[in-house]
Amino acid sequence: RCQGGIFVCQPDRQPTPEACDFADNDCDGRTDEQNPGGGLACQVEGAAGVCGVGRTACVAGELVCGGGASPGGEDCNGIDDDCDGNIDENDPEGGAPCDTGFFGACAAGTLHCDGGGVFCHQDTEPSVELCDGIDNDCDDALDEDPEGTGGPCATIQPGRCSAGTVSCLDGALT
Repeated sequence: RCQGGIFVCQPDRQPTPEACDFADNDCDGRTDEQNPGGGLACQVEGAAGVCGVGRTACVAGELVCGGGASPGGEDCNGIDDDCDGNIDENDPEGGAPCDTGFFGACAAGTLHCDGGGVFCHQDTEPSVELCDGIDNDCDDALDEDPEGTGGPCATIQPGRCSAGTVSCLDGALT
């Protein structure tokens, strides 16, 4: 094209935003500067769990996914921390004794990993009350009306005093 009596070369293309293609898209003399298309979350091929979470980067004109985390110890968090494809396996952070907040036999519990959180699970369910000095039915009352009480029995007393009723005293039937 002629401009003011001088031939001027006009570019065939206008500058465009830089893309990851090993070309100088923005016409500044450099290619793929500032990591075009990079920094996005991606899945690292062949990696599981936190090891598979990477970021894109522009390398030699191509977007590649890399930078996944290294395997670590499994935590109870709903994530595959050790990168083996399993989440929270082997009850991480579980196994310690805990107090469930229930009464009697139901008070004792064990910590377990469940759904990404650590919770206290009771070790014993409520059961029929026995005469054993334990709150078996977990109602905060000890040995009340336990199984085996209330029936007739013979005492060691003579005569009219020999008749009695089976009762629970200090965890033993009497």
